[in-house]
Amino acid sequence: MKLLTPLCSSVMLAALMFIANPAAAEEQCQTLWAGQHNDAGEVCVSNDNDEITITVTGHNGWDIYDTQLALGLSKSDIPTNRPGNPIIGHFPYTGVPENNTYTYTFPLSDFGATCDSLFYIALHANTSGGETAWADGNRFVQRGNWATYFTYQASCDTPPPPPPGDMTCETAYAFGNVELNTLGQANRWGWAIEGIAAGTYNQSATIWAGAGQNDTSKGVDVGFINYSFSTSGLLTVDVYAHAGMYFTEAHLFAGTGYPSNVAANGSFTFQWENTQGANTIFFEEEVDGDPINMILHLVACHPED
Repeated sequence: MKLLTPLCSSVMLAALMFIANPAAAEEQCQTLWAGQHNDAGEVCVSNDNDEITITVTGHNGWDIYDTQLALGLSKSDIPTNRPGNPIIGHFPYTGVPENNTYTYTFPLSDFGATCDSLFYIALHANTSGGETAWADGNRFVQRGNWATYFTYQASCDTPPPPPPGDMTCETAYAFGNVELNTLGQANRWGWAIEGIAAGTYNQSATIWAGAGQNDTSKGVDVGFINYSFSTSGLLTVDVYAHAGMYFTEAHLFAGTGYPSNVAANGSFTFQWENTQGANTIFFEEEVDGDPINMILHLVACHPED
């Protein structure tokens, strides 16, 4: 991955992760923090081609009394209130450990998932120390409540077969409310999403490939994005390709203005290339300013017509 110097001072990098399909499943473990600072155990996640398994274990003298779990294919699948704090009482799965461990196992089909889906997971526990505990991850809100969630990239024991037929790879953009040809590059098709205000949550946009002259009737719907911009300035974007399609490049700009040349994708703030392709991309970054603008350019591969 290549990260370039931000184009304007409004962008402050926090974290960026692009996720391609791994070749084999690997267990992922998160520390279970009690009272925010005490290592009270771990939460380990794994999957096979049919099921996802989540195991909670207490250690270091900490006993786990009970657990509450929420998971899904979107952060919005975790119950939260209007300010964004998790509602533990609405978490759909609970368990009481025996011998200080508890294991959840679910069919992937329960979530409309496959063996290479990206999961959002929040695990809360009550402990013997009278402390509440959360599996390590990203905070739901940046101030106040320290509750956290994490992501797990499932992977297939046996990689899925490639899509049938010949593939076409071409330029794609996330659809937005401003056409790039109105921003000084008359011959550039594509869109920007302008005016994303702080406090914007769970918005989506279609990704169009080959939509010359901004005519979506000429293009191919290759996927979609979900994005949020919190009141604390955290921008999160999930990028998904439709079944049988994938991305080999992604270039993203986010800030209060625009790049000097919106056609120069190579100078966008974030750059990624993967000749093997990926059907899921996820990133987070802190962005100064309100509102902000975003341009997401990709190279998308899809079956030929």
